Formats: sequence, structure tokens, C-alpha cells
Amino acid sequence: MVIGGQSDAQTLRLAPTVMRDVELDSPLMTEEIFGPILPVIEVESFDAALQFIAERPAPLAAYLMSENPRLQSIFSDRVRAGAIVHNAPMTHLIVPTLPFGGVGDSGMVPTTASTALSGSRRCVRS
Repeated sequence: MVIGGQSDAQTLRLAPTVMRDVELDSPLMTEEIFGPILPVIEVESFDAALQFIAERPAPLAAYLMSENPRLQSIFSDRVRAGAIVHNAPMTHLIVPTLPFGGVGDSGMVPTTASTALSGSRRCVRS
């Protein structure tokens, strides 16, 4: 653990937590995370990151932190996720009306949209 991890069972609160050196077969990496936990996995390159993502089930959302328009375009084209977001990791918390739903085993129906955007790709750029 890098930071965080404090919890209060009485109030059901968990501090935002950053984890490093997480085993790839651990629940943090194989299950959907519905909490303030961020596992950090180091890769050697942008291409290695794309390969890492492609080898796993599609996530609910994929976030890219890069100002490079070329990398943003490649990321949006090659990553399959419920939502693709560039440089704005808090977007779904700040704008609760944005569609947020997965693809594949992660589900097909956006949880906050009034109408489904089935089959569409959603990309938010800041």
C-alpha cells in the first residue's frame, strides 16, 4: 500500500487507497472495484499498457493521462471499455448524469443515463 487504507466499520468508510505491487491474479485485478482503491501496475511503454488492457476483460472505464492527441486517439481506438476518459478521472463523479455502464461481462446498460447508448463508444476529453 502506498497511501490510504484507513477504514471505519461503523460508518462503512474507506479512505482513498493507492496500491502497488498488486498480484495480477488478486481480486483487486480480477474483480470490478467499487470503492476508492487504485491499484497501480507499472508497464514499460504505452504499447505495453495497451497490450496489458487488451489481454483482460473490458473495464467499466479506462482513463488516459496524456496531453498527446496522437496517444489519445490510439487509446480511444484500441481500448474497449464502458467509457474512455482523457485527463479527467473524476468525470463520472462530478457529472452524475453521464452514462456509466460496461461492455461484455461488465454489463451493457449505462447505470445513470436516461436512455441507453447501447453499442456506442463514449469518450470524454478535458
